[in-house]
Amino acid sequence: MNRALAFSLVAAALVGGCAQSWNRVETEHVTLYTSTDLLYKETLRQLENAHASLSSSFFRGKDVGKVEVLFLDDPEFIGYFGNFRNGAALAAVPGDGEIGKKGLLVLRPHAATLQAVSQETTLGEVPSAGPGAALNRAGLAAKEMMTHLFVERAMPQAPLWFHEGFAAYVRTSEIRSDGQRTFACFGYPQPPESLLPVSSLWDVDFNDYAAPERRGWFQSTGYLLIDYIMHADGGAHRQMMMPIVEGVSSGQPSAEVVQAAFGGAAPEAIDEILGLHKQAFDQMMSTQNQVRGNCPYGVIVTDERRPDERAPRISPVEPAKMEALFRALDALPARDEYPPYYPPAVIAKVKVPKA
Repeated sequence: MNRALAFSLVAAALVGGCAQSWNRVETEHVTLYTSTDLLYKETLRQLENAHASLSSSFFRGKDVGKVEVLFLDDPEFIGYFGNFRNGAALAAVPGDGEIGKKGLLVLRPHAATLQAVSQETTLGEVPSAGPGAALNRAGLAAKEMMTHLFVERAMPQAPLWFHEGFAAYVRTSEIRSDGQRTFACFGYPQPPESLLPVSSLWDVDFNDYAAPERRGWFQSTGYLLIDYIMHADGGAHRQMMMPIVEGVSSGQPSAEVVQAAFGGAAPEAIDEILGLHKQAFDQMMSTQNQVRGNCPYGVIVTDERRPDERAPRISPVEPAKMEALFRALDALPARDEYPPYYPPAVIAKVKVPKA
C-alpha cells in the first residue's frame, strides 16, 4: 500500500459515519487517539505500565508531561511508516496542527490482537517464556516507543545510538508485585544480533541508518553496551551508567564519554569486552534459565507513579485536528529502513502542505 492510498483511507474514516469517528482516550499519563473501540485497550495498559517503569527509575525526578499517542490500524500504519516498524516516535509533529506538538507515539494493533498477557506478575513466579509478559508485542512496541519520548524530553541531545540501545533495553521491562509493593523490573534478556565495531555507533544519524545489516546490528550493539553496564559481572559496572548519561545529555562526543566510562579503554578493547558479553549472552539464551532471576534490576514504583488502571475518559476529536495530523504524517520521510525515532533535526526539515 502506498502513502496516497493510506491517506485516502484515513480521510474516508475522518468523514465517515459514527463507527469511523476518532476518539480521544485519556488516562492520567496518556492521551490516545483512535478510531477503534477495542483494539487499543491492551496497548493503552502497556503504555501506562511503561510510563510507571520509566518515571520510577531512570527518569525519576524528570517531568516528561503527558504523552500523546496515535493508534493506527495496520494498513494505515504501513502506508505511513512501512511494515518493518512496530511503532514510531516523533520528537514533534510538524506543521500547523495541535496534536503532538511536544511529541507523538504512533502504534499499530497487530500485537494487540494477540492473546493479551498480563504484564504484572508476582515476584517469585518465574515467567515460562524468557521475559514472560514482556514478549507480548504490544508491550514491546509501547515500551520501546515510550522510551524514545522519555529520552527526547529529558535528554534532548542524546545521540541515536543511545536512543536505540536504551529503548531496546527498556522494552523487556515488566511491572511486578510481591503482594505488597510494586516494582519496575529491567534486564530480562532478548536475543542479540551481530555486533558492529563500537566506534561505528557514534556518528550514525537518521539518514545513515538505511542498510538492513546496520539497522539491526546498530541497535543490537547499543543494546549490548547498555546491558553490559547494567548486568555484566552481577551488576558491578552500573556506576558507569551515570557518567555516560550525563555526558551524552550535555552533548559531549560519545566516543570520549564511553571510553572514559570504560577507564580510557581503546575502542578495540571495548569491542572485545562486548564480544565476550555477547558470547555469555548467547549461552544464556540457549538454556532454559533466560530470565536472570525474577527481577534482574528492580525499582519500587511508588503509589503516585503507579499505572492508572481506572476506566479512561473518552471524548470525540474534531475532524480538523485529525486531518492536520495526517497531513503532517504524510509529509514525513518514511522509508522502511529509517529508525522508528524521528529526531528534531529531521522534523525541522519536513514541509507540510496547507489544507
